[in-house]
Amino acid sequence: MNHKTIAILTAASLLAGCATMERPENAFGSQYAPQQFAEQIETTAQCRTALAPAGLLPQAQTPSSVLAAKPDMLASGDRVRLNIAGDTDSLSRVYVVAANGSIILGGRHVINLAGKSINEAERSVSQKLVAEGLIRGLPQ
Repeated sequence: MNHKTIAILTAASLLAGCATMERPENAFGSQYAPQQFAEQIETTAQCRTALAPAGLLPQAQTPSSVLAAKPDMLASGDRVRLNIAGDTDSLSRVYVVAANGSIILGGRHVINLAGKSINEAERSVSQKLVAEGLIRGLPQ
């Protein structure tokens, strides 16, 4: 699907909702909105919850403790700040992980970061920079 189709579907799903709440109470002696005292009309039959396709619904709920125990994984759209000691403007900057899951350093060094934790991404970037001769590795 293209972005225009997704935007239209999102707007349509937001506009399809119903507000089902009680009418607000007027303050005693207030002359504001006298039409609120009109007879109560049954509207519950008109408002129905929109059903999502079965393939989009989760199979089971996942407890938050399970998600909190796992490290954050990088994905497309994430911002990654790269700070290299001694470098102020060449490679040290904020990179955005591209749709294919990679960042491009210096216009030619591609590093895939999608699906990696922050620690794994640090190791991948440092190994790539050392392998390309852009930085010296630290002694082990």
